[in-house]
Amino acid sequence: MKVQDLTICGIMYEIHESKFKMKPTHHSVVKFAWFFLLFSHLMPYLSAQCPLECTCDMAYAMRVINCSDAGLDRVPTSMFQQVRLLDLSRNYIVEILEDDLEYEDLLILDFSDNRLNTIHEEALEETEELISADFRNNMLTALPGKLFEETTKIEMLDFSGNKLYLLPRRLFSGLSQLRVLNLNGNSIISLGDGLFNSLRSLEVLDVGANDIESIRAVTFNGLSSLTELKMQHNKLSELPADTFLDLNSLTQLDVSFNDIVTIHDQAFTGLSSLEVLNLNGNRISNFNNCFDVVNSVTPGLENLQELRINSNAVRILTDNVFEFLETVALLDLSGNQMTELHKNSFNGLTSLLNLDLSYNSLHQLPSGLFDDLTNLKYFEIGIDNLITITKTLQDDGNQWTQVLIRMGKSFRNRNSGERLTFADKVGIKYVEL
Repeated sequence: MKVQDLTICGIMYEIHESKFKMKPTHHSVVKFAWFFLLFSHLMPYLSAQCPLECTCDMAYAMRVINCSDAGLDRVPTSMFQQVRLLDLSRNYIVEILEDDLEYEDLLILDFSDNRLNTIHEEALEETEELISADFRNNMLTALPGKLFEETTKIEMLDFSGNKLYLLPRRLFSGLSQLRVLNLNGNSIISLGDGLFNSLRSLEVLDVGANDIESIRAVTFNGLSSLTELKMQHNKLSELPADTFLDLNSLTQLDVSFNDIVTIHDQAFTGLSSLEVLNLNGNRISNFNNCFDVVNSVTPGLENLQELRINSNAVRILTDNVFEFLETVALLDLSGNQMTELHKNSFNGLTSLLNLDLSYNSLHQLPSGLFDDLTNLKYFEIGIDNLITITKTLQDDGNQWTQVLIRMGKSFRNRNSGERLTFADKVGIKYVEL
């Protein structure tokens, strides 16, 4: 005896006291097939479990598992295998095991701010689609040489704020699509020959705040796409010849706050695209002919716009030292030990807009010093013997828009002893001439 009819997904079922049978309706077979396919597609999601400490969003465009700030001390298991973004930041995880990351669709991985000290050499073997990996602010001292052997599509890699000491020579081999590499704030003492040879797409390299003592002519071979190189706060004592020869796309070079004393005459050859050169906070006393590379066989510095030599040990600027830097618009020589300038010290700087000579020991300026500086707009100098210096400027008859006179004296950080750049520490007085 039939009790009632029941329709599910367009399919009518007859419910009897003794049996349950399907009664086809219009398009019922097609609709049942679609229902079956949909159920089959959802089975992996329905069977997997989102870890209790995490939130999971399985939207089609970006399937996300967020386990940040979850108090985890290991990588959770029983997770959705189709995840594209996995965020495990700000936890207490100390190691990544071989089978912890079996996510074939994973694009973005974030392990920042954990306590990682070990990554298994095959931990990333299944993440072939990975494009971004963030391991910053952990406790890693070493990395296995084969770690990125299968992740050839990776574009961004961040290991800043760890304790890395030495990097295996073939660590980055195969990463031809890598664009950004951040190794800032580690304990790296050297960059091995050939370490970056495969990184032909690399645009930004940050190795600042390490313990690197030297670089060689082959250190940066192969980095033809590099636009920004940061090497500030290391222990470099010299810049050898041809060190940057392959870096013809480089626009910014920062080697500030090292211990550089010597710059070889051919140190800047090849830097034909360089716009900003930062040499602040070193121990440079003279430049020899290092800025004469514009006319060398492999030219460099012909597009330089900013030259920063703040807080060094320069005492005297000889004639024509900047003669070939006709594109430079900003020259910062503040915080040095200069007592004397020559009449032709600034010859060739026809595009100069901003000149900073503050925090030196200049008592007078030679007449004719600014003859080539026809575009100069801002001039900054210390207060010592201002009357003498001002008279020199007036006698030269230059059409100054503004003269900036920074008040105050040089100083050091009493806690760390670090040399400072004096920016925005004292008042500024404007004087019209």
